Amino acid sequence: MNCNLHIHTTASDGALSPEEVVLKEKGKGFDALAITDHDTVNGVARAAETAKAEKVRFVSGIELSSYSESIGEVHILGYRVPYTDAGFLDELVTVRSKRKERNYIIVRKLKDMGMDLSGTGLDLENDNLGRYHIAQAMVAAGYCKTVNDAFDFYIGNGKPAHSPGRRLTPLEAVKLIKGYGGVPVLAHPAKILNKKMLEPLVTGLKRYGLEGLECHYATHNETETAELVKLADRIGLIKTAGTDYHNDDSSYLSPSFRGDLLDAKSLSRLGLK
Repeated sequence: MNCNLHIHTTASDGALSPEEVVLKEKGKGFDALAITDHDTVNGVARAAETAKAEKVRFVSGIELSSYSESIGEVHILGYRVPYTDAGFLDELVTVRSKRKERNYIIVRKLKDMGMDLSGTGLDLENDNLGRYHIAQAMVAAGYCKTVNDAFDFYIGNGKPAHSPGRRLTPLEAVKLIKGYGGVPVLAHPAKILNKKMLEPLVTGLKRYGLEGLECHYATHNETETAELVKLADRIGLIKTAGTDYHNDDSSYLSPSFRGDLLDAKSLSRLGLK
């Protein structure tokens, strides 16, 4: 089974609608998909309906952005989440309000640096707005040539206009997903800046419900993937695979990426076997 379990849509910061994403990823040869928009499940039902019509296996998902003072950005994927549950949806409203506050802080920092985005049409009251949209506005205003430049020089982790804001902690993100019966998975673990902190982070979160590692990821090279698979096996975590697709312009896929290497235990826990 060829899996892509990390995909974004227009429900957060992706370029394609949930329906379009399912069709596009099916066309690439993936036969099991998950929509994992940032802090929202608003696109899941539409994607699930299209996947059913297209005979593609589907897992409900989300990506929660969290922050640790000692580690930095930590993203937690949630699978098999109850995307129609009123309590879960209320929790996500609170999560998005924290992200909205962060967006205001980033835009204010940019303005202090001489980059005024007030004339770009950027709607800071939009619950689905994220850093990607801010980066797009920076490009539209002529402050950056590309979205990647905006992240690399201004709003990425550790850059001058970056802000952790009032964010969930990794522990809170794991507990939120687990508390509603979902499967929490650490997203793109090779992106953890302090490599020495990865295993302690994973081990600590496992005690509170973390179940998996995204071992197979768009930018992981063969060495990183092999090391993460060993770590998952040693600690007793399932393994997932995803490209983190947002749009064709910004998505890089390593030649070594494989979405068809998930073992039976992982597929079973994700509801795919």
